[in-house]
Amino acid sequence: MDCDASPANMEVLLGAAEEMLKQKNVESVLFSGRRIGEETNMEKLDWFAGELVLEHQQRCCRIAPTVAFKQATSKSN
Repeated sequence: MDCDASPANMEVLLGAAEEMLKQKNVESVLFSGRRIGEETNMEKLDWFAGELVLEHQQRCCRIAPTVAFKQATSKSN
């Protein structure tokens, strides 16, 4: 697969992407190798996108900042 923008190459790339999205999700498990998930890559991406939207909405509505800054301490001589 070449990375040119010709219509024929775009069809090949889109076909490859669609096939990858149809495959079962594979996750790495620390010290255990890999685990094949129940959902497809497309379903996992849809779930993750939903989580990102929820996080964005929650952060937009917060009064306090997400990150707390440490108060500066003054040195006395």
